[in-house]
Amino acid sequence: MATRVAVMYLGRIVEIASADSIFTTPRHPYTAALLSAIPAMPSSSRKPRRIPLAGDPPSPMRIPPGCRFQTRCWLRETLDSPEICSAIDPTLSGAGDHQSACHFQHHVDARRGA
Repeated sequence: MATRVAVMYLGRIVEIASADSIFTTPRHPYTAALLSAIPAMPSSSRKPRRIPLAGDPPSPMRIPPGCRFQTRCWLRETLDSPEICSAIDPTLSGAGDHQSACHFQHHVDARRGA
């Protein structure tokens, strides 16, 4: 019942966009992982690839430097752990009304189906 959705991780918005855009083309690895956990109906031909998140979230009292999702990020692993993720906290950016706080937001959709 929403037209816009904001996804939060450790108290910060990591992605914000129209509901349609979030569900069809997530641009943050956390959003993609959340969406992959939605169960498919038994009669559905849609067989989503599950994106498991390793480990536990960091303590909100001791958020790591850089991207707050970096310690659990499946995309960072596929990109061979880029150093920018642990050095610089990404800000919301993107085209139009779809914004994401990920240095590699344009790689999310291409990698989640792999």
